[in-house]
Amino acid sequence: MEKQLSVGQRLKNILKDSKGSVAFLCIALIPLILITFLVIAEWHHVVTVTGSIDRDISRALKTSIDIAILDEYRQDRVAVMDVDKAKVEFWRYIHENMDLDSNLRSYRDNRFIYSLNIESIEFFATEPPRIYVDGYISLRPLFLGIEDSTFEIEFSKRIHNMRLDWRENDADWR
Repeated sequence: MEKQLSVGQRLKNILKDSKGSVAFLCIALIPLILITFLVIAEWHHVVTVTGSIDRDISRALKTSIDIAILDEYRQDRVAVMDVDKAKVEFWRYIHENMDLDSNLRSYRDNRFIYSLNIESIEFFATEPPRIYVDGYISLRPLFLGIEDSTFEIEFSKRIHNMRLDWRENDADWR
């Protein structure tokens, strides 16, 4: 009957083996470690870039809705947004602050990084003023894949202007 060896004992035996199993083990582990590193780096790249784009889209929506709110209705506690002004401000922010070209593509050092693909955008002027944006981001891989391959990551953003002074008794909550 053979004696059961622990994992540690088996590993020691493999390392002492002079038949080449140590070299095979190293040759097998190096590509595995390299592939794991590349996948983790790619995942980090995707999460970082999409998070940045997500924040920029949120800022574009918030900025455009804040600028487009019409002050003349505030005394009557009604929130109304100038839709045309909100559209102009949204697209201005997208192009200027996100450094996108006319096709909504981002380049760094003349290399394509990502494109912003907006499938629908809806502006609602009243009660409460709001903007809905749906689309996806086409992101070029950092390490993995062919030069023309991209990841497509969907996004959906909803933002509205909620007034805090709509309450019946302003004196009670001050």
